[in-house]
Amino acid sequence: MRSLLFILLLSAFSPRFIFGDDTFIKTFGGTDNEELYSGSLVPERGYIFWGYTKSFSTTMDGYIILLSEEGDLLAEKAIDLGGEELFKNGVGTPDGGFMAVGYIRKTGSDPLDVLVVKLDGKLEVQWSKILGGEQDDYGFSIQEAPDGNYIISGGTHSFGHGDEDVYLIKINGNGDTLWTATYGDTQEDEGRTCALDDKGNIYITAKTMFGFTPDMYMIKVDSIGSEVWLKTFSTMGWTEGYDVCMADTVIAYTGYGYWGGNYSHDMLLITMNAKGDTIFTNHFGGSDDDYAFSISPVHDGGYILAGKSLSFNLGQFDAILGRVDAKGQLTWLYGFGGEDEDIFWDVFETDDHHFLACGLTKTNTTGGADAYIVKTDSLGIVTGMEQKHSPEPNNYMLGQNYPNPFNPETVIPFTLKQTQSVTIEIYNNKGEKVKGWSDLTLEPGHHTVKWDGQDAKSRPVSSGVYFYRLLVQGKPMSVKKMILLR
Repeated sequence: MRSLLFILLLSAFSPRFIFGDDTFIKTFGGTDNEELYSGSLVPERGYIFWGYTKSFSTTMDGYIILLSEEGDLLAEKAIDLGGEELFKNGVGTPDGGFMAVGYIRKTGSDPLDVLVVKLDGKLEVQWSKILGGEQDDYGFSIQEAPDGNYIISGGTHSFGHGDEDVYLIKINGNGDTLWTATYGDTQEDEGRTCALDDKGNIYITAKTMFGFTPDMYMIKVDSIGSEVWLKTFSTMGWTEGYDVCMADTVIAYTGYGYWGGNYSHDMLLITMNAKGDTIFTNHFGGSDDDYAFSISPVHDGGYILAGKSLSFNLGQFDAILGRVDAKGQLTWLYGFGGEDEDIFWDVFETDDHHFLACGLTKTNTTGGADAYIVKTDSLGIVTGMEQKHSPEPNNYMLGQNYPNPFNPETVIPFTLKQTQSVTIEIYNNKGEKVKGWSDLTLEPGHHTVKWDGQDAKSRPVSSGVYFYRLLVQGKPMSVKKMILLR
């Protein structure tokens, strides 16, 4: 086995974009491709991310990045077990180490197998297990069960009812298999992530080929792998489930579906209770294809979604983040990236109630694709970066406030090209709303509102950074930053 450990900024891998104020954008990459598929909080250490790299050798290696809470690189490591390895997901273990899951191909002609790797707190390999059969099998996510064992979800061609089936494996802390189960029909059923409740019930998201195009697949099984219910959801065309999370007793599924119009996909959100009853369904996007690959709950209710979009950058995918409230309504939707392809595969809320996303970028890279990590504030803003807003039919424009910085008052300009209902909201840097002008029905033309530096109760607010947001017809459209200096 060969592995390379680089501490701090030693090696050709280095972060190339850094911003302060608790938000940042960082990329890591060598002469070939790197990509991150998931990340999570490491208590008292920072954040860990899982993916692959091709820059350490002539083959693909599992790839791990460890960042501090401030975004400083603590460690990065390539794991080579003698074949082609890729990590999709990882979870912390009680001994301060980690367990990662993904897949391995021993040689170029061999099928894929499920790969499980146990690492200690220094990211040194303690053991590895290869699971599966004679055909392609892969692991997509790993979750700790209430009994201290682990559930792996993914897909299998080796077992089940034919073609590909959803695959569950339960292992103990030593990597020994406790049981396996498959779900699906004779057609293609592709397993993705899973989430567990406090009773050990398992909720799986997937896609299934019940008809001519895929449907979203949602499955509940009990703690021993027996199916409780199975649901499908379809739109007018291609529909896929990609991620699932638990928020108290609510199960939230995300993916993407086709809603017609300009023949494009939207980000899809479906919430259910434990009985499989739908609470609400909604979809979000711009004028072109928008895909959701990740969903995580937010502390004050609702969810944060991550994926990719063609609605912001014609001809190339941008990474995309969308904030949804507890009722399933979109709060904001932003694109991130440059002129080339950028994707977010995962996002989660941090302890300071900001959002951390990871994926890949092909913008300004030294190789084909680089690992991409972005931390935004609670409003989806990155200091020093202009967010890309979901393109609408250019019926509005939000201008920069003036003067800026200001004391004691400032003017917020905006322009409408048709009669619309407009709302202007002001937030502090904690994401708390301090002032607003709601449901202003205005004629086409140039308009302004004046802010005197006071909150909704006519109390002066303190010096600092504030954000103002324009909503048109109730939909968030644009956000800009301003500074009050007392």
